Amino acid sequence: MLVRTLRAEKFRNLQRVSLSFSARVNVLLGPNGQGKTNLLEALYLIAGFRSFRGAKTRELIAQDGEAARLVAEVEADGVERAVELTLRPKGKAYLVDGKAPGSLADWVGRLVMVTFSPDDLFLVKGEPDIRRRWLDRVIFLLDPEHLRFVMQYTKALKTRNALLKDGMFGRDMLLLDAFDATLAKCGAKVRAARARWIAELSLLVDRELSALTGGVHHAKLADDSEVGAADEAAYLATLVQRREDDVKRRLTSWGVHHDDLEVTISERVARRFASQGEQRALTLAMKLAETELVRERRKVAPVLLLDDVTGELDAVRNQFLFRELERHEGQVFVACTELPARLAEAGFSGTIFDVDAGEIRERK
Repeated sequence: MLVRTLRAEKFRNLQRVSLSFSARVNVLLGPNGQGKTNLLEALYLIAGFRSFRGAKTRELIAQDGEAARLVAEVEADGVERAVELTLRPKGKAYLVDGKAPGSLADWVGRLVMVTFSPDDLFLVKGEPDIRRRWLDRVIFLLDPEHLRFVMQYTKALKTRNALLKDGMFGRDMLLLDAFDATLAKCGAKVRAARARWIAELSLLVDRELSALTGGVHHAKLADDSEVGAADEAAYLATLVQRREDDVKRRLTSWGVHHDDLEVTISERVARRFASQGEQRALTLAMKLAETELVRERRKVAPVLLLDDVTGELDAVRNQFLFRELERHEGQVFVACTELPARLAEAGFSGTIFDVDAGEIRERK
């Protein structure tokens, strides 16, 4: 998995940049607020994902622009690809090798990327939907078909809730049957996939956290779902059983959209009892586990996008992180305010880019 080149036009503060990247380590150097994270965000969007900062499409377009454009040459699944993404206020459009993919799900996951940024700390302490999105993203990378079921479920849920909110009258009740059938089919698939991968991720997270903390702490990921092991028929039966209550509440009160991932550190619920340092270490362990699982299952090294990681970790954890980077076989992008000593000590092999007010120049 490689990003060979990237051109960006009118993307946030990147007015016009054209870059070629090292196949190993690429360091983006510069003060905060100059555009380093914007470049990482552009790379992540090229892979087909939403902004890892949670930005809306309009926020990605430069203030003086009507549209933003990203063009990249990548290697995905051993095949050279040309990817073009056009962002407009009302949406975005992908071209892969000059053609629109049948659906976004046909492209997502082919170029495998894993991010780590300060916002990822909310993975441990934030709301359940943050952990659901992380888990689903990991599964996307292992099984791209999972994205279709999540997207279909989300679309059916949104429409069903709109019907319930408006009030149910006559024929509208019949429409619920169609949406319930979709929710049952897709919800059962999503639930089974989440349950399958949580156990394997838990083992990897525990291993990584133990290494990070010298064996002081151990971690566990546990499935927290009201749906349980429901198959499609059982899922549909529960939706029908709860329909009257949903009509009164005017929302869909049960389903996989309420799933959560319980994260514990040394047998304590992390979001309630972990210190800030423990949360950082646990978040990093979850990201390293994601990377390792993808590497094991897909036999590829994902592209790593690291945004200001060194500023969020203490010296010991920084040493561990850069030891991991040294053994990582794939491409790495590191955004930071100064060249990490660990990289310099190891004998830097890669490319350094200086970033200043949206201008990005390769250091010669």
